[in-house]
Amino acid sequence: MSPKQRLENSLQKIKALYQHVTEIKKDEGFPLLSDGKGRLCPVSIISDIDLARNNLVNNRNARAQELSLLIEQFKAETFADIDAFIDISNSEHGGKIGIVSENSKRKAWKGNIQLINYSATQKINLRISDKIAFSEKLNNAMEKLQGLIKAHSSDIDDIIKVLINEAFRVDKTGYIDTQKILELRRYKINHPVWKSAMDDIAESIQIVGSKSYLQFWFRDSPDAEWQPIALDIARL
Repeated sequence: MSPKQRLENSLQKIKALYQHVTEIKKDEGFPLLSDGKGRLCPVSIISDIDLARNNLVNNRNARAQELSLLIEQFKAETFADIDAFIDISNSEHGGKIGIVSENSKRKAWKGNIQLINYSATQKINLRISDKIAFSEKLNNAMEKLQGLIKAHSSDIDDIIKVLINEAFRVDKTGYIDTQKILELRRYKINHPVWKSAMDDIAESIQIVGSKSYLQFWFRDSPDAEWQPIALDIARL
């Protein structure tokens, strides 16, 4: 359907919606509507545009909730299918791709998994991302790095100073940015205090769980570029 046809169809639906509004305002038995302050109002005193907007939003949100439930069910079924497939693959080939997680309702596979169809035109990526937290030893690293800045302020690159201060800045929820802390370890600074602080960061890292992400891809031929199948409404 072209954008013009879609717009024409929508115009017809909105016109029908206004006709419905006119009809319900004549219905004395129509239930009262609650406004934003919780007051019950008869539809007869509510403007047509407000009633039409109310019906439009309620209708589209109800449909969105239905689709959200379908996507949740699809996601759960896909995870279960992949788990079952890997179980069978393990049993047939004597491999151990994953391990069973005692704290999860499903298996916790090690590493990312990619499944591709026979013609190499469809694929599913199962991406596993560890959830990281830091122990109290991170405070030791923070104190060492802040002391390093004070003691050798003129010898430390201004960019490194900013990175350190940004890494240990607490957000509105009281947490620090995990990624910024980990990025500090990428810098190879030849100073014993820096190295000691990086060791503290490494020892403070705790894996507290993992989150799995599904990605679906397709292409017209094995030589074409992979295209994502968007399930995020904001990306469609």
